[in-house]
Amino acid sequence: MSKSRSSAGEKKLSAERVILWIGAICGILVSSYTLFEKLTAPTEPRLVVTFFESSSDILNLSPSTDTSIEQTEEIPLQLKIENTGGRVAKNAKLYLSHYPDVVLTSHYKKEEKYTWNTPNEAMKQLSLMLEDINPGESFLIPISLRIDFPKDFQQAVSSPRERVKNKDLLVPREHHIYCDLSSDTSPNKRITLKIVLGNLEVLRERTQDVFWLGHGEGGVRVLKAKEDFPSR
Repeated sequence: MSKSRSSAGEKKLSAERVILWIGAICGILVSSYTLFEKLTAPTEPRLVVTFFESSSDILNLSPSTDTSIEQTEEIPLQLKIENTGGRVAKNAKLYLSHYPDVVLTSHYKKEEKYTWNTPNEAMKQLSLMLEDINPGESFLIPISLRIDFPKDFQQAVSSPRERVKNKDLLVPREHHIYCDLSSDTSPNKRITLKIVLGNLEVLRERTQDVFWLGHGEGGVRVLKAKEDFPSR
């Protein structure tokens, strides 16, 4: 009698262990499948903006000079908007904000208004509607800029550096465009684009990616200054 009871108990314990093992294996399989789904699921939309000319968020530029005005000539640029995520960015929107030192225009603009930055600094903002952007898709938005360019700074930009007496005028000057990107399927993301104006020789000491304004039959173009491009 005791042997049969012991045998039955062992069988029950063995069955319980089997059930526990099956449950544990099922749990592992479910967890593994869930993790696999997360790893292989398409990533959310990820919108980025860069200058097409420099392929980055910085454009180092040695502009042409005209001391009859205290602005650069109109600078034609293109902004590259790209979705580097794994899903469609539906009804994408781009807002371009800047201070009064920059005059920005675009044929894509839907609305232009004044806005404020902290602490209470007036800015202008252009809103642009981009519609849907598929994963891996990019397109270009032409813009035009005029930037504050004081006469003394123009003279420093157009002169050989050794002839510039006031060395403070050789320090490149940064101007910013604040880009807010969003869509119905992704949160707002701010990217700051920088245009750095300066003397060609000085800019070259910082980076080899320096640009200048070329003039031809096709109008004004932003061109990369090659190594053999003469310094002023």
